[in-house]
Amino acid sequence: ALKNLPNLTVLHAQDLDRVDYAPIAALTQLEELVVGKSDVADIGFVRSLPRLKRLSIEYSEVKDLSPLIGHPSLQVLDAISIEAQDFTPLLSIPTLKKVSVGGTESLTEAQQDVVERLKAKGVEVEELELVIVC
Repeated sequence: ALKNLPNLTVLHAQDLDRVDYAPIAALTQLEELVVGKSDVADIGFVRSLPRLKRLSIEYSEVKDLSPLIGHPSLQVLDAISIEAQDFTPLLSIPTLKKVSVGGTESLTEAQQDVVERLKAKGVEVEELELVIVC
């Protein structure tokens, strides 16, 4: 069905489980993609989305951010409560302006180092912390 929408620029497909996200790669005009709060684990399809400016993968099972390496147009990334440990691919995105990270656990020392390096490059970083209230 998605292949019939080649000019689609915005897609919000959140709160979905057991979905094949691979067909999203055919949406080459996509500028905004929200697939958070879902079981998405592989974001390899992002490599086929050269116009993508905003990506929300928050509260997902994404473990590997390497498909974002050198992305030509990504400006905003919502990556709160994802499973990825390595944030270094974010440093290679030339157009990145804002990133949201954190959520379930404190950032590791390596993740915090990347956050500081992003800030030094002028990227706005929103760090969320989990607060447990009893």
